[in-house]
Amino acid sequence: MTSYEYTTYPQKNKSLFATTGDKHEVAQIGCGDMLSQHSEYTIGYLYSAIALIESVTNDRDYDCISEDLKEQRIQRKLDEIAMPVCFLFRQYLELTLKDIYVQYSLASPDEVQKMIADVGHNLLKAWGYAKPIIESVLDDNDRTYFEGLESYVKQFHENDPTSMKYRYPMDKKLNLYSGAKKLNLINLKKRMEEIEHFLPMCILSALDIEKIKRLTFDKRNIALKLWDENKLPEAIICYLEALESKQQFVGENHYDVFIGNIEIGTMYLQNEQLKEAHKHLKKSIDIYEQIKDVEPGNQYDLSWVLNYMGLIYKTVSKYQEAIDYYSQALHFPNADVSQRIIAYEGLARTYKRLNEKEQAITNYNSAIQLSTENYGTEHEITIKAIAELQAFVQ
Repeated sequence: MTSYEYTTYPQKNKSLFATTGDKHEVAQIGCGDMLSQHSEYTIGYLYSAIALIESVTNDRDYDCISEDLKEQRIQRKLDEIAMPVCFLFRQYLELTLKDIYVQYSLASPDEVQKMIADVGHNLLKAWGYAKPIIESVLDDNDRTYFEGLESYVKQFHENDPTSMKYRYPMDKKLNLYSGAKKLNLINLKKRMEEIEHFLPMCILSALDIEKIKRLTFDKRNIALKLWDENKLPEAIICYLEALESKQQFVGENHYDVFIGNIEIGTMYLQNEQLKEAHKHLKKSIDIYEQIKDVEPGNQYDLSWVLNYMGLIYKTVSKYQEAIDYYSQALHFPNADVSQRIIAYEGLARTYKRLNEKEQAITNYNSAIQLSTENYGTEHEITIKAIAELQAFVQ
């Protein structure tokens, strides 16, 4: 056996699911929220089926052989990919119909789960959920195309009602699903491409996706107004509704949900509900860890959240935890100067409670120096820090 032949066989020390490689070799899996992942992976089934067909019909390896042999090889390869192609196209169609309901119905998570359980792999049931949403934005010019789409769905359902026909050639009792028959894969490819062209161009672009944005925007604005009026209990109730609506739509790991948890956590903190404040502020930190690499262009300043967490722990006399959070805020890469000053002051006050005088004075002086350099000696932040230090020393 030659060394080349050996490398073509499975090897004990090789990883199947490698995570590194050259450019254009490594794919990202599981990025984005639930909605974006659902859409991206759905279209992947369509692209995969098309790529399979084109890999056979456009293969240049056949150019150097006779026409007869070329036709035989193309036919054999078309036969080999027929079932995978049909499976991938059907999967695309099923997930697309479900995705329309998930994305545009404004259904709650419980309602989405009920839809998934009800539909299973039944294309007609999936069409029943998607159809009224599509019809809601149809105009007269789209009606003929809509009827064409409906006929394609029905044809695919009649051809494969259970989604099993193209998974395996036979059922569990070894009965073949169907006998030999012809199938024009190029024609199927064209029809499926028509679906993909029609839905985004004529339907999905017209759906009122702004409804959920308006809903959350209005509720959030009302909550912020109540917050300004110092009506914290009412503001909190209203903001929680806005946050829940937003999270249902965009998922948990989203910038808007990140900001929402910070704002509601701040409201709870001002209302002296430390447990609830801690829950939402900690949630914002967890979301940050999920989105910071997904959206590397957006470098969020988390230092003020870390300072709030330090304040909560200091308030409940958990001083080491407070020191840890204040220290994180102080060294956060994008920390604003005002938050760095707050972090120094938080450390100083925490060390003061621990009766660690030297550490307290050091951090007060750091706060004063940073404030003086950026705001001047006459600024209220600088004056306040100096007054605190003097009172402590005296």
